[in-house]
Amino acid sequence: MNKNIYILIVFVLSIYSCTDIIELDLKNTEPQIIIQANLNITDSTYSVKITKSNGFYENGDFEKVTGATISLIKNNEITYSIPEVSDGLYFLNNIICKPEDVFTTTITDKDGNKYTASTTAPYGVDILQIIPSPFTPLGDEITDED
Repeated sequence: MNKNIYILIVFVLSIYSCTDIIELDLKNTEPQIIIQANLNITDSTYSVKITKSNGFYENGDFEKVTGATISLIKNNEITYSIPEVSDGLYFLNNIICKPEDVFTTTITDKDGNKYTASTTAPYGVDILQIIPSPFTPLGDEITDED
């Protein structure tokens, strides 16, 4: 009987010992520009989403960056101007792209800050063979008792 009382006391104390809310003392920093760019070879599209970061304790709605000037240069020869289709979203289709084409994008925001990135279009990968795995999901094992 005494053993059960000790177990009950330890259980009750453990429930009440974990009630403090821990809040990290993280300082807010200046919002940073977040650029998500995607050049899709399959459907010949280029999209850029530009937002600004929030503080750690702020909600997840990022401020959209509007009014940026974006250019995409293919092989140092052809220049595409990427229009803004909605707040913070820039998009253009019909971009002819083949493997080994080099693309450089330059983004200039309203404040005159310039961001540049380059990439080379990769070759596609052919699937030569598919080999089924001998994997058996848990619970479907065959035992000697079956």
